[in-house]
Amino acid sequence: MTSRAIPNRVRALLVCPSCRGELRDEPGALICDAEQLTYAVVDGVPHLVKELAKRYRGSKSGRA
Repeated sequence: MTSRAIPNRVRALLVCPSCRGELRDEPGALICDAEQLTYAVVDGVPHLVKELAKRYRGSKSGRA
């Protein structure tokens, strides 16, 4: 499942746990562009744990 599986009322409350900034949706992930972190979404459950996030560099798509 992708981050779109998160109910809208819940998704509206989610922020980056590192900087409290906005997260954008990507298939299977939520992305914080400010911190350059990718948080996985597995079976509709966002894994918003900074220590589990993956750092990316490069384009806004979250891919190097």
